[in-house]
Amino acid sequence: MARNGSGTYSLPAGNPVTTGTTISSTWANSTLSDLGTAMTASIAYDGQTTPIANLPMGGNKHTGVGNATVRTNYASAADVQDGSLTYLTSVSGTNTITATGPVGMSAYAAGQVFRFISAGSNTGATTININTIGAKAVIKLNGSPLVSGDIPSGAMVSVAYDGTSFQLQSTLGVSSFSAGATGLTPSSATTGAVTLAGVLGKLNGGTGALTASITFVARATNVVTITTSGVHGFVTGDYVTVAAVTNTGFNGNFTITGTPTTTSFTYAQTASNVGTTADTGTVTDLSYVNLTTNVTGTLYPNFGGTGATTLPTGNLVVGNATSTVSTIAPAINGESLVVKAGASVTAGAFVIGATYTITSVGTTSFTAIGASANTVGIAFTATGVGSGTGTATLNTWTAGSSLASGTAITTTSGTAATFTNIPSWAKRITMIFNNITNSTASPLVQIGSGSLTTTGYTSYGIRANTSAGIGSATNGFIIITASAALTIYGTMTLTLLSGNNWISNHTVADSNNDILSGGGTITLSGALDTVSLTTTGGGTFSAGTVNIIYE
Repeated sequence: MARNGSGTYSLPAGNPVTTGTTISSTWANSTLSDLGTAMTASIAYDGQTTPIANLPMGGNKHTGVGNATVRTNYASAADVQDGSLTYLTSVSGTNTITATGPVGMSAYAAGQVFRFISAGSNTGATTININTIGAKAVIKLNGSPLVSGDIPSGAMVSVAYDGTSFQLQSTLGVSSFSAGATGLTPSSATTGAVTLAGVLGKLNGGTGALTASITFVARATNVVTITTSGVHGFVTGDYVTVAAVTNTGFNGNFTITGTPTTTSFTYAQTASNVGTTADTGTVTDLSYVNLTTNVTGTLYPNFGGTGATTLPTGNLVVGNATSTVSTIAPAINGESLVVKAGASVTAGAFVIGATYTITSVGTTSFTAIGASANTVGIAFTATGVGSGTGTATLNTWTAGSSLASGTAITTTSGTAATFTNIPSWAKRITMIFNNITNSTASPLVQIGSGSLTTTGYTSYGIRANTSAGIGSATNGFIIITASAALTIYGTMTLTLLSGNNWISNHTVADSNNDILSGGGTITLSGALDTVSLTTTGGGTFSAGTVNIIYE
C-alpha cells in the first residue's frame, strides 16, 4: 500500500503472519508486490531516481555538495562565498575584452553581474564579450563611454548588464600626474607642482565635455528637444547655453528639464512649434567648471566671468542674461542704479531672462513673452524669444543720476527750439526757460511722437500781478504773457499719466513782474520723443536759453 502522506509505510492486509501458518502464494505475491512498489517510489542513492515533487529537508542539509558546473546545478556555499559563479576567467584584451564564464549561458540577461581581473589598462571606449555571446559596450553610470585609464591594468573590475550595455560598477581608475607640467599626464612622479587643466566632471572620474555639437532641433508644446552628435553627458538641472543655431529662436540660456537619451535633452521655451529639423550649433554646459579658464585665484561672479580678486565694499554685481556679469561701484551722493537703453533687438532674437523696453509693437505679441501690455515704453523680462516685427532696446544698468539732461538751445533767433530723440522710457520732462524773449506774446510748448502734435490740446493759462489775464489754446501748452518782447524765466513740467497721455504744469515769471501759471493735457499717438518751445503769431526769438531734463 502507499505511504500515508507522512512517509510511513504499512504492510498490506494479511500481515503480519501467524507462526506455524502455511504461507500461500497469494499472500507472498501481494506482499512482495507492495514492497516493490514502495521501493520504486523511494530515491535511489546512485542517482537513478528523478524526484517528481519538492523534497522538504525539515531543517537538514545536503552535505558534501559539489560546485555548480552548469546553470541547472544549485550553488554550494563555496560557490556563493567565492563568487565563482560570476567570476570570469581567460580574460584578454584592453579595449576589446573577451572572457569565459564559469557556467554555460547562451544569452545575456538584464541584472547579470560579473567580475574579472583586467588584462591591461584601456585606452578608450571599451567592449566585453563573454562566452562568445557577443560584444557589448562597457559604459559609465551616466551612459557615457569609457575613456583612457578608466580600467587600470590588473584591477578587479565589476560590470552589470542593463539589457543593452554593461555598466561599470567598480571605481574608475585615476592616473597619477606629472610634476610641474600643465595638464594631466600619467606619471610615477610624486613631487612637484601640478597645474590642473581640462574639464572638472560631475561624476566620479568623469571628464564630460563643456560643449556638444547640435544636429537636430524641435519644439512642441513649449518644450524644446535638442539632439547632439555624440553623448553629451548632461543631466536634468544643468544650466546650458545654446548658441549659433541657424534658427536663432532656439538660442539662449536654459535649464535642462530632461535627458530622454544620451544624445538628446529638453528645456522649456514658450514659442511656436517647430518640427524636427536638421540644424547646427553648440551647447555649453555651465554646470561644469573649466579649470584652465576659470580657476585662477580670481573671484568670478559666474562661469567665464572676469571679476576682481575681491568685490569692493558696496559694489553691485549686475547682468542681463546676454553677456558676462559686471560690477558697479558705489554711487556717489545723488546717484543711483539706473537703466540705460542698449542695442535695438528685433523679435525672434530676444534672450530669455534679459530685460527690454518696447520701442515698436509691430506684429509682435509682447504679452506672450513677459510684457504687461503691447505698448511702447513698457519694460519687460523676456520669457521667450518672440516673433514678428516688433522691436525693443536691451536694458543695461549703470551708476549715475536718474535725471538725464538735454543739450541747451539758445533762443536768439528762429521760431522754435526743438528737442528730439527723447527716450521712450521717459516719464517726466522738465523744460527750463532762462531769459527767453520773443517778438510776440504767449509762447507755446508742443510735444509729439515722431513729429510735433499741433492740435487736440486742452491748455489754460493765467497771468497774475500788475496786469491780470487768462487764456487757452488747442495747438499747444500756452504760457500767457501780457505783451510781446517780455522776458520769461521758470519751468514747465510734462508728466506721463498713463499710456501716452501727458499732463503739463508751469510756473513762470516775466520781466513785467507777472507770475504766469497754467496746465493742460494731450494724448499722443505713440511714445513721446519730441518737445518744442515755439512762438505764436509768426514771432521770432531774440534772446535766452532753453533746456530739458527727463527722467
